[in-house]
Amino acid sequence: MEFFDIITNIGLILVIVLFFYFLYTISVIATKQTVNYIKAKCPDYWTYDDSDGTCAKDGETIILSDFVSDCDKYSYTKTENIPWSGISNNSSFKEKCKVD
Repeated sequence: MEFFDIITNIGLILVIVLFFYFLYTISVIATKQTVNYIKAKCPDYWTYDDSDGTCAKDGETIILSDFVSDCDKYSYTKTENIPWSGISNNSSFKEKCKVD
């Protein structure tokens, strides 16, 4: 009879632990915070010129006013295959911006 009581107690403990793990998982999912991306002014490793609003690297210059939206910047990073912090690594742009 003592062996049966031990098995029953272990089973109850497992059920209680699983119940609290389930509650913990639900609370973590409910309070999950979204990722806020910090968007850089220029693509990575480019230099920003404040006087005329351009970015330059190795003789190539881009005018930031040519990029009206973040989707334009995202499209540029995908076509030119360059990293742009907050733009090229932002997964929400993949659904929002259609790149050919």
